[in-house]
Amino acid sequence: MDARRGRHETIKYELRMRGTSFAELGRRHTKHPSVFSAVASGRRLSLPTAKIIADALGTDPSSLWPELYGDTDG
Repeated sequence: MDARRGRHETIKYELRMRGTSFAELGRRHTKHPSVFSAVASGRRLSLPTAKIIADALGTDPSSLWPELYGDTDG
């Protein structure tokens, strides 16, 4: 649980450093901010939402969640 919380906090921090947040992503993509928070913490699986978060951070979901999306190429 601590690793998930740490990852969630790191993602929030990295988003802030890029001038955005879960709330801003929610506004841009018409999703509730809690959806982004749940995906970032690993409480919910959603590749489309994970992709939005990863894109905002300039990376891909497999870099942020290798245990979930480690091999998205097939």
